[in-house]
Amino acid sequence: MRRVFYLIILMSVILSICSTDSSAAAIGVNKAVLDFQDVLKSGYAQDTLIVSTDVKDNIEIEYEIQGEIKEWIRFEPEELVLVEGKAGQLTVIVEPPVDTPNGIYLGEIKLLTSPIIKEQMGKMGSAIRTSFLIKTKVEVTGDEIISCSAGGFRLLDSEIGFPLDFSATVKNNGNVRIKPDFGIEIYNQEQTKKLLTKTFTHQTEILPTTKAELTRQLEDMNLDTGQYWASVSSPLCGDSGLITFDVLDKGAIVDKGEILSLNANLWVKIGDIVPIEAIFKNTGTRVESVKLKGTITLGDGIVKVIDTDSVNVLPGETITLETFFNPKMIGQYHVNVRALYNNKLTFEKGTVINAQSSSEFERKIKALNTKNLLSVLSLIIIVIIILILLILIKKKKKHKKR
Repeated sequence: MRRVFYLIILMSVILSICSTDSSAAAIGVNKAVLDFQDVLKSGYAQDTLIVSTDVKDNIEIEYEIQGEIKEWIRFEPEELVLVEGKAGQLTVIVEPPVDTPNGIYLGEIKLLTSPIIKEQMGKMGSAIRTSFLIKTKVEVTGDEIISCSAGGFRLLDSEIGFPLDFSATVKNNGNVRIKPDFGIEIYNQEQTKKLLTKTFTHQTEILPTTKAELTRQLEDMNLDTGQYWASVSSPLCGDSGLITFDVLDKGAIVDKGEILSLNANLWVKIGDIVPIEAIFKNTGTRVESVKLKGTITLGDGIVKVIDTDSVNVLPGETITLETFFNPKMIGQYHVNVRALYNNKLTFEKGTVINAQSSSEFERKIKALNTKNLLSVLSLIIIVIIILILLILIKKKKKHKKR
């Protein structure tokens, strides 16, 4: 029976752990130190933080800045909302004033959760906040540094008579804004003859410390069907590469894409900022300009029209198209969206969002926790009964042997 006694104690400890609410929210950040080097006066630099939490409800992250850099820093987005299981991305931007002396400046960034109210036994408990401190250093200089790297050069297969789609990835490693230039030399299949040369400066301005995916359509190439080679260079960055592409007969290329899934929280509170995510995949063979279009309805009425900004999606690439919804009334909202890509529409995807008052939402969560607790209790009782029966059977067998 001593084993049974120890087992009951162990089960009680496990039960107490399972049935006790966490007293605080955990917040995780991928970096504890930010180091911005060679930031130009009146210039720009940025770094990205990945922030996560274990809170089961939407929670806002607030920012506090201390030290010499307090007036130089801003954040994108200005308001960050996190949900358990989904990390958020926070961009920290540094912009020293033009009259800042050269030197090293120190400060701290504190990320704080919004107050979390803990309720115990029907009475209001305490408001809990969790914070994370990030040491930050900014080195300011008056010297302009031009440095970049370019790669990922691509010329996509195209139909005869259509423009060629060019793409490249450029990272600005310096401290001044840049507009990268490119040179493209196109050769025949055997690479024995140069057919034409194209040079251009991309008009997208790339900020220091940032990376951009650049695309451009090359008009009036006048190439026959067949395979071609292209030598691509970026003189500003000093990088180059050799790529190949095909020009195909008309009708050989078909734009294709699909929404793989549509995701949103099933149960939310009125006033929550609810992220709605559509996972889109470009299954075609050229760049597609993609946006979300759709509606959110309550009953027979449309409460929101979804029409996001367009983004370019490379062939084979899967991206997340995101929009946000802030329910104002109790009820079940129906979300129906399609992806518009290169003037084509995908099949419609739908989901529902159930919005409730804060009290009703908390009641459901408590009911769910109670149900889980009863399930654990039932399982523990069954295990204990089985163990007791086994011990009694064992004792009975010993008694018979005697």
